[in-house]
Amino acid sequence: MAGSYKRYTVNVPEVFAPVIEARIPEIPYDSASAYFLGLAIFDCWSRREHRYTAKLMAQPPKVRDAAFAKLAAKFKEGKGAEKPGWFDHFVEEIVRVELQKAERAKTGKSNEA
Repeated sequence: MAGSYKRYTVNVPEVFAPVIEARIPEIPYDSASAYFLGLAIFDCWSRREHRYTAKLMAQPPKVRDAAFAKLAAKFKEGKGAEKPGWFDHFVEEIVRVELQKAERAKTGKSNEA
């Protein structure tokens, strides 16, 4: 049974849209909706302070737009974080366990092994 969802509208700067569009299949997600939901899950679970992004979003549009343009340029150069963080490993383990459960249920095998 599928849960219900609330719709949100997300506006992104034109200069940053190609970055997001390139990133979605790179991860891979199958849609922009899944991508943004994945970001929300990451944020809500990590409960990390948004030291830099919150400050950036509080700036006038001209300042934000300059930052978005720089970030988009760095992305086009292939730059980004070099290694996965703790959350990547945390989610990897949860997904691995759930996929094992699903596979056991599909094949009718018990939890023995």
